[in-house]
Amino acid sequence: MSDTDLDALIERLSQHCRCGACTACQTERIEAAAALAELREEAEKRNIFQDSRMAVMQIRAERAKAEVAKLKARVEQRDKQIAVYNSGGFADADALAEKSIELTAKIAALEAERDALKQDAERYRWLRECSPVNSGRMMGVRIHHYLDGVYVTSDWINLDDLDAAIDAARAKGK
Repeated sequence: MSDTDLDALIERLSQHCRCGACTACQTERIEAAAALAELREEAEKRNIFQDSRMAVMQIRAERAKAEVAKLKARVEQRDKQIAVYNSGGFADADALAEKSIELTAKIAALEAERDALKQDAERYRWLRECSPVNSGRMMGVRIHHYLDGVYVTSDWINLDDLDAAIDAARAKGK
């Protein structure tokens, strides 16, 4: 029942004779009782709605408190970590950041060097194991060098001897 309907009912009741005995009075009383029951039901619904809204707000508040507690714990943990860093010779956060950048650059340089060395090793392994001129444990190669003043050319070399020759030349710095 709307407020306008309720106002109209109140107006009708005030204009009626209020004897209580006539049919009009009894009808008005029944309508008034129904309107009152409807108002009570609506008020109860509003209270239930407000209670449920209040419960939702309480749940949200409890969740917010729990989140604040977690955040406070994280801040305390971070403060402890900072204290550990500061006590370990890293009192200056800028120095720690610079050291981190320096080490990151060194790591990148070492990884690049590793990758280049890996490619060289893979090329050598391919030459040794997969080359079409590879025949078992021998490889057809042309090695030109002077030995005791004489120009020497080799056509075939044992792979183990090739490894030994390469290692010997590298040891001499050639």
